[in-house]
Amino acid sequence: RGDPDAAIGRLRRAVELGWRDYYVTHHDPRMEGLSDDPRYQALMAEVKADVDRQAAEIARREAAAGATADP
Repeated sequence: RGDPDAAIGRLRRAVELGWRDYYVTHHDPRMEGLSDDPRYQALMAEVKADVDRQAAEIARREAAAGATADP
């Protein structure tokens, strides 16, 4: 179904432009044909790592803000 090379290329471009909607894409049935493709897996791992990094940074900042807030 479809053109995996083109799909991976478009997904790669989206990631380069800042796309980070890991959960939706990871659970999108239209992506099932790509799920075994190592390129897709690498892209999803890259996006998930960045999302996890961002979440950790937010948690760190919130903790720091809470630690300095007046009671």
